[in-house]
Amino acid sequence: MNIRLMKIGDYKQVVAVWKAAGLNLDPIGDSEEAVARLLQLNPSSCFVACMGTKITGAVLGAFNGKRLWIYHLGVLPKFQGQGVGTALVEAVEMAAKQLKAPKICLGVGLSNLRVMPFYLEAGYVAEGDAIWMSKVVLK
Repeated sequence: MNIRLMKIGDYKQVVAVWKAAGLNLDPIGDSEEAVARLLQLNPSSCFVACMGTKITGAVLGAFNGKRLWIYHLGVLPKFQGQGVGTALVEAVEMAAKQLKAPKICLGVGLSNLRVMPFYLEAGYVAEGDAIWMSKVVLK
């Protein structure tokens, strides 16, 4: 397995991984244009896991100057439980340290609570009683 920085040319394979992993994708926020913008703003914190030329996992890390947020960590089902997700999280954590991000945050959808043990084992904790909210401002 090889972990490398994501590039926009990976988009179609990455979306296929996210869909196979059961992630909920947003047609606006997860469009190729939106991901290209995120990669441009965060060139050192978005990664893919590869077996040869096949992308088996992907994660977006976005630093806003205060916190680095993990978005869309997904691994192809047949590669889950083999350390791919852990390697991707570790790559984001190393990038966060290099960016001097004091904290990493992430959200887990209520429909995806099965991933909670993975994040707890990686050292992440649920904070208080927060709910992640959003509002679409561009269509």
